[in-house]
Amino acid sequence: MSSETHGSENHHSDRPVSRSRQGWVPSPSISYLVARIESRRSWRKVRNQDLWLALAGIGILFVLVSLPIMYSFGASFGEELNADSAPIDIAFTIVIGTWITMVAFGIMAGTGSEGEVDNQAAILTVRPPKDVAGGLLLGTVVGYAPLLCLPALAGGIGIAVGVGTPAPIAGILAGSILLLVTGVTIGYACGLTIKGIVRRSARLTQLKPAIGVAIFVGYIWLSATGRLFTIVIDAGELLRSSPLGWLADLTFLTTPNAGASVLNAIGALAVSAAVVPVGVFAVVRAAEYAWYAEQRQRDSDDEPVESSGRDSTSLGERFDAALGVVGVSAGARGVTTTVLVRAYRSPLQLVYVVVPLFLLLPTIETAVSSGFVPEWLPWGVLLYGGWVAGAAFPLNLLGDQGATLPTVLTARIRGRQVVHGYVLAAVLIFVLPTAVAAIATAQVAGRSTETLLSVGLASPLAVIAGAVLAAGFGAAFPRFQSIDLTGSTKALLPSKTAFTLFSMTATFSITAIGVLIDDIYRIVTSDLLTTWLPYGITVSPGRLETASQIVTGLVVVAVPLAYLFASRRIDSYRLE
Repeated sequence: MSSETHGSENHHSDRPVSRSRQGWVPSPSISYLVARIESRRSWRKVRNQDLWLALAGIGILFVLVSLPIMYSFGASFGEELNADSAPIDIAFTIVIGTWITMVAFGIMAGTGSEGEVDNQAAILTVRPPKDVAGGLLLGTVVGYAPLLCLPALAGGIGIAVGVGTPAPIAGILAGSILLLVTGVTIGYACGLTIKGIVRRSARLTQLKPAIGVAIFVGYIWLSATGRLFTIVIDAGELLRSSPLGWLADLTFLTTPNAGASVLNAIGALAVSAAVVPVGVFAVVRAAEYAWYAEQRQRDSDDEPVESSGRDSTSLGERFDAALGVVGVSAGARGVTTTVLVRAYRSPLQLVYVVVPLFLLLPTIETAVSSGFVPEWLPWGVLLYGGWVAGAAFPLNLLGDQGATLPTVLTARIRGRQVVHGYVLAAVLIFVLPTAVAAIATAQVAGRSTETLLSVGLASPLAVIAGAVLAAGFGAAFPRFQSIDLTGSTKALLPSKTAFTLFSMTATFSITAIGVLIDDIYRIVTSDLLTTWLPYGITVSPGRLETASQIVTGLVVVAVPLAYLFASRRIDSYRLE
């Protein structure tokens, strides 16, 4: 009997492992299944969370708006091809720049949530990392496809109309697919590698918030100054003579009079055929490097993790001591320290406050390129400073507590101390940047000394008033349900009601103050309202001044009322 059992055990131990688990090549069927499941989960997250739904809507709108623009450019380019006056070199450079952009998208995906898999420990137990990595890569490529292929198709149709033949569409679609697959694959591997390096370094893990903020600020600055497009085009020119330039030949191979080389196009196909498997292999190895580093970090209590925790605690203690020196009460400085340390550890939770900057990017870019700064822009800077001071911290001061809310409500700390702490955090972070930016903008705009003093003195008042008003709205309309920012990061964002009411109040209040202080701003605002209001409504500077006086009076009353309401709301709040 024992010999039979022993033979049975040998029989099972010698059973060959499934071919889908062997080697490094991801299983196509399993990768497809992983990609489909992750895509469904992503869509469910987008559908159920208003922030992601809004961002998805913006992305779709961007693609839809780009289609007629690309068609128009393509039609003009096609007509120029027929006239032998088309800028072929620029078109080829744009193709290479597009590939660089796809690499950048791949890096962002690898370092972000697209480089993670939900329920990672269980999934990596059921399936080998190669299949999971292959599925995530496939989902990422498919996800970015509309951003590239739809505008490229619109441009290709435009070129076809311009030259009078549908042939260009074939080459442009083939080139777009290769640009997408090769660029995203290489970028994705680089992004996962960066993720693994950061996770294996205690110092980089500690500095990750600061690095992320620096990269984001750098991106905004490059976009605002117009240097980002220049850098991409310069990089495309530099790589034009490399094998990457062959992708441009493939893209325009079927376009008449484009001067594309058949040999270079064949070379692009050959190089891509070699790059894709190498890139997939790099993705698999980089995924293992990143994911298993995270598991070891979670499962062990090694020194780097403890050191990082001690550093954060030490930073908070030093900051708390500094506030105590200047006379801040223990309760208020404890709240202030907690708010600032929490923001440093999770800066992604504040990402929504930079959204209005994108509305100012065209104005800033025009000002930088032309040297002309609009005379109203200092008040726009002041408006943003006052708004962001409230939106960043106090606008969800109850919901922001999360699991610690019962402790806050039952502690000896009073509601006014909580409000003081949140307002102080906003003041410490935003008063100086707002004042400096507003004064500098006014100086560059050539405004008078009186205006410089006005925006400088109004900056701390705008920040303090914005923070107090936000505390009132946040206490009235708290939000306790978090949203998923990345695979492992959640955020408690303000409620839509609080966000909308505060944004409207801040806009009306600071605009009214600017109208009363600055004659030029009053005239500009009057002209703007008269231009955009419907039914031919005209707003004269005199009527605008009267309305601004009423609004300012209401604000003077609303700020202390918001402070009292927020303080008492915290003291009387009860958990159901």
